Amino acid sequence: MSVGPEGSRIAISTGDTVAAISRDLQTRMHQYATALEQVFRQRLAELKLVAQRTWTGTPSAAAFWERFNTARSFAFLLWTTVLISLLSPIHTPPVAVQGMVPVHSVESPQLSATHHGTSAGGAHEYTSQGEIRASISPERARQLDECWGASRIRVNEALVLAGPLEGVLVAVLDTGIDTSDGPLADCVVEQISLVDSTHEGDPLGHGTHVASTIAAIAPNCAIIDIKVADDRGKCTAQDVAKGILSALGRGVDVINLSLEVEPSPALESAIHQAWLRGAVMVAAAGMPEQSLATLRVTDDSSPKPVTPCRPAMSRPVYPAAYPEVIAVTGTNEDDELAPVCNRGLWVDVAAPGHRTLAVLPGGSHGLLTGSSTACAHVTGVAALLCGMATDVNGNGSVNDEISAAITTTARPTDIPGTGSGIVDAEAAVSFMLRTT
Repeated sequence: MSVGPEGSRIAISTGDTVAAISRDLQTRMHQYATALEQVFRQRLAELKLVAQRTWTGTPSAAAFWERFNTARSFAFLLWTTVLISLLSPIHTPPVAVQGMVPVHSVESPQLSATHHGTSAGGAHEYTSQGEIRASISPERARQLDECWGASRIRVNEALVLAGPLEGVLVAVLDTGIDTSDGPLADCVVEQISLVDSTHEGDPLGHGTHVASTIAAIAPNCAIIDIKVADDRGKCTAQDVAKGILSALGRGVDVINLSLEVEPSPALESAIHQAWLRGAVMVAAAGMPEQSLATLRVTDDSSPKPVTPCRPAMSRPVYPAAYPEVIAVTGTNEDDELAPVCNRGLWVDVAAPGHRTLAVLPGGSHGLLTGSSTACAHVTGVAALLCGMATDVNGNGSVNDEISAAITTTARPTDIPGTGSGIVDAEAAVSFMLRTT
């Protein structure tokens, strides 16, 4: 098993062993009527047995449990969610990303990418390719509708309403992005690693899933891949701060932060600088700290949870809780709080965060549960809005207009601690059109 950013986990499509485990988990999870903590302990024992037979270098279940109870690091939060996200490789046709100029990472500081920057530029320049038509083919519209998350926040309707969009540059700070196969090969314009890694691309799959979700929602975006997590999925506030500053040096418009780290002065300063430079920042709200026994899961007789999955209000999680950042928690298909997602007074909005479909390394498809994928949905909407935004108040940037459009038009829920509610892309586009 691999480790990655905060409360989200993806099953990496590397062979029959992983697929078999995922299918077994999917079958068994619907039979649970007892507290999730008991189930978690049982699954840990099974994973330990499989690891002893098939993998080397995997920590024992006992060591893992000890570290889970004491560590609050970026990496082990993701480990937790493997038993809840129910992810398995799904071999479906890739969702095409249209309107992107095929450019890949090069050494030169000059890259040709689709970008009309709204942030201050830096050492790297990206030449504009003009407006991108937001109209989409019937096939791509069907594929978006089949992804329940994109459908729930009305992405197709938003694209039709928006009309032509300007190109936007998005930075994804994560575990890396695999560009060897699939639609992301034409979308990622530069790849930067700020950590020691023995693997190119994305060995954990988390960053690839997040990036492909953003690209599917915002066909006008080009992506800079900034790897801030090592091969174990761990990252530090210092590396995240460096990643943000690196993104600013390339004139990004939107920054996706599907991760959780401890707050620090350096990170707070980088966030503040990014806001002043005009960047929209979106971050995951993370996962609950309390005992998993407080959560309830679906039983055999009902397609809905026995009890709504609502943990206690969470302490602030960073970087999501910084005031300049849009903090995002996740919801499920019933608009209830998704498993392993925080709620709190510091959360700004919610978005689909349960079993969302996107691309995995190698071009296959898989599902992701947690606030990481919810964050990616909102980043996609922010990138879409950035392609049509105007500086209404004349302060020299549009990040305030975009943030207001996202939070003001969200659909309210009856779940305390989910901010303004569930993001609505069409309503946000309509808001932008009315206020320009």
